[in-house]
Amino acid sequence: MTKWCWLIGWLFALPAMAWQIDSDDFKARLVVSQSRAYLGEEVSLSLELATPQWFTQAADIHLPGQSDVMWLQRQVFADNSREQIDGKMWTVQRWPLAVFPRRVGQLLLLPVVIKVGVADSLGRSQTKKVSLGGLSLMGIPLDGFSLVANDYRVDVSVAGQPITPGRPLTLAPGEAIELAYHSQAENTLAMFLPNIVPTLQTPDHVTLYPQLAELKNDNERGRRTAHRIDRYTLVAQKTVSLYATVEPVSWFDKQGGKRDRIAIAAVGLATEHSNPMASQRDLPYLIWLALALVIAAVYVVAGDAKRAMTPLHRQRYTCQQACLRAAKQGDWQAFSSQLYALYDSYPAYRGQPIRVTIAQRCDADTVQRLNEMLDTAYAGAVTLVDGNDQQHLKHFFNRLSVNPPPAITEPHDASFLL
Repeated sequence: MTKWCWLIGWLFALPAMAWQIDSDDFKARLVVSQSRAYLGEEVSLSLELATPQWFTQAADIHLPGQSDVMWLQRQVFADNSREQIDGKMWTVQRWPLAVFPRRVGQLLLLPVVIKVGVADSLGRSQTKKVSLGGLSLMGIPLDGFSLVANDYRVDVSVAGQPITPGRPLTLAPGEAIELAYHSQAENTLAMFLPNIVPTLQTPDHVTLYPQLAELKNDNERGRRTAHRIDRYTLVAQKTVSLYATVEPVSWFDKQGGKRDRIAIAAVGLATEHSNPMASQRDLPYLIWLALALVIAAVYVVAGDAKRAMTPLHRQRYTCQQACLRAAKQGDWQAFSSQLYALYDSYPAYRGQPIRVTIAQRCDADTVQRLNEMLDTAYAGAVTLVDGNDQQHLKHFFNRLSVNPPPAITEPHDASFLL
């Protein structure tokens, strides 16, 4: 309620504010909504232009460049109206601007230069070029929080899919997966959104590779939303059940006028609380569960082949993942090149065309689909993505590794299943 009272009062106060440029045929002023702001907080300004006739040329607005203040023009077109000023009807343009303080202390806002055309009493176009300045803003440090915005939230995804509460994420030796934190907030910029960094409970068993953050600012019908994606690639050194947690983020809710604290969901742990770590009481059960998972994994792997991740295995795994991604996206040229690279890594099949091996080792449906994909890559044509492509490819990958022809013997570590 207090926020709306302040906004209504500010709007009613606008006509009473003095015009910085005040003549019989043209008026202009720059109005700032507040005199104090946190670092990175959006401060609204209103650039107002008025003429008793009409505007003959679009306004050319030159915003200043400052290291301690960031300037933005929020709309491509002005808000136009007819208003009574000093007992006379005027045509008024209002341009919404915004500034973001970047330094603590008193900040002088450099002048804004405007060039616009207006009609005189005879309808002839006249060019008006003015400079509006003399405003200042106090930058306040962020004390105990890292963001000032509206509707701030963070979503977590694993391999492009939302996390499943209550089910741990299990990685096999050498397996890689992508962990992403999707942040968004309104009335701020993506550059001011906090960097989300996960903490792993088993850092000795998993290597974390951060990627470059993705920043994006959207403006849809006046609703301004900032987006940030922090991505991490996790590679397992041994079989583990992964639990990745993030410390809660403190931020200032500008709309509610209060500080808030957002809890980010943990990966591999069912919780909605701000502290998703397991309690000491549950550790014995988690240890037994981890041992059971390790025993089961060893039993399954021992029945097929050795799973030691040698350089050859990593090369094949990389090719397999690239084939799956290319098939999912319909990038058939990339698919064919990665498939041939994978096929060439098996010395036992060298000298034999890949289509012959496909026909010998795969079922009829897989043979037909893989041949269609290769034909499309050769012709440079376009074909639809089949939902069963993932299964067909995994079937072919496994058949390549199981009982290769005895003509050429591979090294002892040659077998690796996806």
